[in-house]
Amino acid sequence: MACHDILSWNGLLGALVRDGRFTEALKLFQEMPERDVASYNFAIAAVSQGEDLSEARTIFERMPERDLFSWTTLLNALAATGRLTQGRALFNQMPALDIVAWSSMTEAYARAGHTLKAMAIEFNSVSNELMLGGLIISMYGGCGDLTAAANEFHALLLPYHGSPVLWSTMVAAYSQNGLVELAMVLFSTMFGEGVEPSDLTFVTILAACSHGGRLHEGLYYFRVMCTDCGIAPGVQHYHCLIDLLGRSGRLEEARELVTSCADPGAWTILLGKCKLHGNARLGKVATTNLDHHVPGPYLLLANAYTLR
Repeated sequence: MACHDILSWNGLLGALVRDGRFTEALKLFQEMPERDVASYNFAIAAVSQGEDLSEARTIFERMPERDLFSWTTLLNALAATGRLTQGRALFNQMPALDIVAWSSMTEAYARAGHTLKAMAIEFNSVSNELMLGGLIISMYGGCGDLTAAANEFHALLLPYHGSPVLWSTMVAAYSQNGLVELAMVLFSTMFGEGVEPSDLTFVTILAACSHGGRLHEGLYYFRVMCTDCGIAPGVQHYHCLIDLLGRSGRLEEARELVTSCADPGAWTILLGKCKLHGNARLGKVATTNLDHHVPGPYLLLANAYTLR
């Protein structure tokens, strides 16, 4: 199978998962003539949304090879459903640990009523103070305790004021709890105090704007990223902005941006928004730019014609 073909399949598969279309994503995964690590990772994410994780474990065990994302996706699902014993066992088997793995476990322990002290003893603590602080902020954010998250953030501001990771973590905590206004205020404060945002910081704030429908602010942040900070937009930045433009009904502008993003998933995001607004004409344009051997685009296009 050509590299372009599997990239097209994975682009569509990933877009379906990001759009919450998990049943369609799993069906597409089962129809794929060939799969790679990314294909399996998307499938695990698709079947990890409910309480029954047996299918996720089965897909994980059948993977010919795994990367760090494979491990953390399943770990996050186990942790989110309160399976501490299984989660800890998987955590101990991981060939490498990243902040996502630590964050998943700390949030799971917090939901189960474990104190931070007990958690630190259980995991032999984390030597890096900033990393541990970021994990604590993420944990409180995941549990909806934004007062505690803000307290931890302010406690770390003096020694780590210039760390974009610290600021980004708190912005993400506000964003994931639907407090887009506070996320934007904190981002502006960060920028005003001379802390240089990273590409991840901009992914965080653009995602917040997308979920909150804040079109003008999202366009502003994208422009600041490109012109003021000199950060070249990546696939995630493009996806956030395309999603935001599409949600707002500005489909032609979204299409122009899609052409700048060499990623099949961008066309799928646009196609989904064409379905949302019943724009069959532009939906057909998006479909022609996707792999003709992948059935998903034509299902979405049919829906767009139905809504027209």
